[in-house]
Amino acid sequence: MRILLAIVALLLTLAYTAAADAVGAADEDIQPDGIQPMELEEPLIEQPPAQQTAPSPAMPTFTTPVRVLLSSRASQAQVDCEGAVFVWDAQGRALGKLVPPVTLVLTGGNVKARDAAGGFTSTALTLAPADAASLLGFKGREYRGCFRASTAVQSGVLLLNVLDMEDYLRGVVPSEMPAMWHPEAVKAQAVAARTYALKETLTSRAAQYDVTADTSDQMYLGASKEHPASDAAIKATEGMVAAYNGQVITAYYHSCGGGRTRKGTEPYLAGVESPEESPYNEWKLEYSLSELSAILAKGGYSVGKLTGARTVPAPDERDGFRIEFTGEGGSKQLTTISVRKILGINTCKSLNFSVETLGDTGEALVALDASGKLEVRGEITQGWVKTGSAYAVGAEGVGKISGAYALTLDSLPSKVRIIGHGYGHGLGMSQYGAKYMAEHGADWKAIILHYYTGVQIVNISELKLP
Repeated sequence: MRILLAIVALLLTLAYTAAADAVGAADEDIQPDGIQPMELEEPLIEQPPAQQTAPSPAMPTFTTPVRVLLSSRASQAQVDCEGAVFVWDAQGRALGKLVPPVTLVLTGGNVKARDAAGGFTSTALTLAPADAASLLGFKGREYRGCFRASTAVQSGVLLLNVLDMEDYLRGVVPSEMPAMWHPEAVKAQAVAARTYALKETLTSRAAQYDVTADTSDQMYLGASKEHPASDAAIKATEGMVAAYNGQVITAYYHSCGGGRTRKGTEPYLAGVESPEESPYNEWKLEYSLSELSAILAKGGYSVGKLTGARTVPAPDERDGFRIEFTGEGGSKQLTTISVRKILGINTCKSLNFSVETLGDTGEALVALDASGKLEVRGEITQGWVKTGSAYAVGAEGVGKISGAYALTLDSLPSKVRIIGHGYGHGLGMSQYGAKYMAEHGADWKAIILHYYTGVQIVNISELKLP
């Protein structure tokens, strides 16, 4: 029995020693690598992939950027997008994402972009779709490129659409000319629009924007207006502009010249024949004298009760002529530009118009006063009478009535008629003229060279831009 107990004790001793040696060996394996045991009280939990922070994207840049003014007077603006939008501050630092709709508001001289969960504030913010295939939205229209928001001079949110020139043209060309017109005319429109926009980007670098989105510059309706036919015309003329003596020109264009374009201040705006077939070849307006008196007064050119209007020579031959309005309070001479402005540019469609005063027949009772001068004693049917050589009084129109005379005054002024030709300011390329030339065999280059005298057609890359 004693021998058996001794053997059991020996076996237990050996087992304990082996276990201790194994633990020591494990400790020796861990310690050389300097790895410390994990603190189980604060476990490291990996974030799900969707919550991990992605690398900050760079703010969008463009080869030939155009800054288009979309809004400047509103106290806030709402930006839409099918997905999230990235936001950058004025220094181009990525701030994070927002989920549309995103509201832009002014706060303390800065602009803030916010969604339902929060927002970002800076002196200026840039927004772009997180998904490159998405487009930004504003007031029901979609736009390529990015939006930039800051404080406008008018104390509203200044919202710009910044994008590459060729993408900008995709929203301009079909907005300015029907995309399904003759392809050569649409190509000429693309070159004129590209030239105009490039000139504006070069001359407005210190300004808050390059061009507006309306006819103050060029009508731009964003990606919502794009059309395959105009896209093809833009692609076919990619980068091509008109230059004069190596400098990009101001490529004015208009709807219809009424047979001839107007001479401008630049040598390439010489004024040329413009064969056209358009609904604006001739148009007419008529106003009663009282109507036109009110319009003149509202426009700041009151002459009292209007008595007539006529055409007089202008000091500058480029004006061609001026319109003289005469009334009981005096007379004023206005340029055709001023007349068109006060009547409305879509009412008085061009600067190529003439004015005539129309009259009716009226009667008045007149008699000689003590000094022998003619005195008006009755009321003219039309409300007033003007004596003088401008109105002929036939002998058959005089009859003696109780010491007075009844005079018939022929051609008594009662209304003014304006007869005009064309539509637009008349400078540069006529769009209806381009259509006519294209339909009669001219290509886009011939159209550009016809309307812009002495220019060269070059690629933007060939110009020495500042």
